[in-house]
Amino acid sequence: MEQHEQSKVRVLLVVEDDHLQRVLPGVFGSQGMRVVVASSVREVQKQLGRRDYDVVLLSAELLNSDGRSLLSLIHRAQPLTQVIVLVTDLWFPGIAPGLGLGPFDAVITQGAPGALAARTLAIYGIKRLQTEQLAAHVS
Repeated sequence: MEQHEQSKVRVLLVVEDDHLQRVLPGVFGSQGMRVVVASSVREVQKQLGRRDYDVVLLSAELLNSDGRSLLSLIHRAQPLTQVIVLVTDLWFPGIAPGLGLGPFDAVITQGAPGALAARTLAIYGIKRLQTEQLAAHVS
């Protein structure tokens, strides 16, 4: 797999919404992130095999029928990658515990693209800080 630049957060954006596919890469790019878009499970598999990602931003709409297998696929392919599940305000939050989220994964509401990019960076930054602290504690 291709290694990514240390200075850029690499995001795999997994959404079916055409508008988000067009808008979010530019907004995230303006905040220093590199974005690759995937709109199906097949594309996710292909992208996970090509390069490492720091974050997978995953639309909850893709989790309706078989979300656990998609999350498992991501966690198996790249165990250190953080998954952020993107939900609408109307999404039922009680389902999140049953999804099989990892310890650094998160669920956030969509909101405006700029705010979404900022929250994604903040959540990733917290994970990175916790990982660094854990590594320092273990050594």
